[in-house]
Amino acid sequence: MAIPVLLIALITVADIRAPETIHLGPLLVVAPAITTAFAGYRPTALIAVLALRAQSIIMALQSGLTTNHLAQLVGLTLLSVFAVLVCFVRDRRTEERTWPGCDRSPKPRSGPCCARSPTDWAPCTSHARTWPPRRRPASVATSMRQPVPAAGPA
Repeated sequence: MAIPVLLIALITVADIRAPETIHLGPLLVVAPAITTAFAGYRPTALIAVLALRAQSIIMALQSGLTTNHLAQLVGLTLLSVFAVLVCFVRDRRTEERTWPGCDRSPKPRSGPCCARSPTDWAPCTSHARTWPPRRRPASVATSMRQPVPAAGPA
């Protein structure tokens, strides 16, 4: 968490000290994007709020609300929302893969997700691939039941 906060602080100070023609505010999108790689959705949301607050401070200290600053603020908001959603979905899928009480044997035996109907195996992704077992097509099943011709003179 220290790296994104440090990036926000450095980019904010650099943008405030830079001339009016140089805009470094768009670089603030790096902080939520980096946080997505190693943190959950709550820390990512916190870093996104800090980045948005830094952008609004830059906007207030420079020339006020201009179309350029407004576009930067909207872009940062959209990317931040996207980063938080990506983290939320990733955390949710990780949680589903580690559903408590589910053994990972090929045939479900115990656990809360194993007591469900055979069509509802969403929480246990390993069971979704292995259970219920696939049935053979009718053509394969009938060809296996045909009698084998006896070997000998015909």
